[in-house]
Amino acid sequence: MNIETKKPIQEQQSNMKLIMMGLMYFIFNCGIFTALFAPVPLIVASLSFGRSKAYTLGVFCLGCLFLASMMIFQSYQVFSLGVFSYLMAIAISEMMIRGIAPMKSILIIGSSVCAFFALTTFVSVNQGFSPASYIERSLTETKKLIVENKDYQKNKENFKPVMEFLNAPKESAQIVLKTVPLYAYASIFLSIWGIFYFVLKTYHFYSQPKYLKYSEDALKNFRMSDYFIFPVAVFLAMYVFSNDLGGNWGYIGQIGLFAFGVFYFMQGFGVLMAYLDNFKIVGFFRTFIVITIFVLAPFFLCSLGLFDTWFDFRKKTKNKLSNKKL
Repeated sequence: MNIETKKPIQEQQSNMKLIMMGLMYFIFNCGIFTALFAPVPLIVASLSFGRSKAYTLGVFCLGCLFLASMMIFQSYQVFSLGVFSYLMAIAISEMMIRGIAPMKSILIIGSSVCAFFALTTFVSVNQGFSPASYIERSLTETKKLIVENKDYQKNKENFKPVMEFLNAPKESAQIVLKTVPLYAYASIFLSIWGIFYFVLKTYHFYSQPKYLKYSEDALKNFRMSDYFIFPVAVFLAMYVFSNDLGGNWGYIGQIGLFAFGVFYFMQGFGVLMAYLDNFKIVGFFRTFIVITIFVLAPFFLCSLGLFDTWFDFRKKTKNKLSNKKL
């Protein structure tokens, strides 16, 4: 087979891969949970085929999502998710193409997204939108849907905790109003961090060589500065002694703990991965451990990252392994 024959075949294969990336991007945006990782196909496309092809593909997919939102879903929620994931894909791709350090990229993108949502909320509130009233109405509508459900009529006891929450919409709305921003903040940073981790772990298989500047070790070896212990201690004291302090000091402490806890979570995950690497735990058992701890024990990872500041678990593990070899 000569060179002239190979080129059309290679172009066809590249076009097929590009189409598959676009299809994956479209499908991911159609689900609430999969939408978190919808930027990944476009990031893979930009690192493989260049930003112009990837971003053009994203615009075409957005057009398809817009048509699907009007004709199939009867809602613009899917299209809105698509626009957000498209902008995220561009932001992450540009950071990787320009060779900016992963953790610095995560901090820049995450802070920008949080600032955008905070600014949007501020403008909406100034124009008369009331988040508390909106949440209260949503809780009331949810209660009606549950009451009309046949399962509720048969098993009212199983719905008792939920109904107690929904029966006091004003009080429950205040709880939701205080809780949602914290978990939204954590979700934004952790989803960006998860995308970076996945791409850094896999992009040496498909990326153009000039973009290969970092690996997942940049995230696994991340450590918070020792000086951050002091504000964490202050916020923890505010949260623990909130009853004595009164006012909103307890909630301020909770905000501070969430703000730093996300990054200590990342540090704790790096410690966990270092242990699994050092003890050569691989395959299905490794995946099972990571997923179980990630889902069921996020507080453990935060604590592990926090205590790593004093004990440097990764260094101690390496020293033990080196002593055993000797």
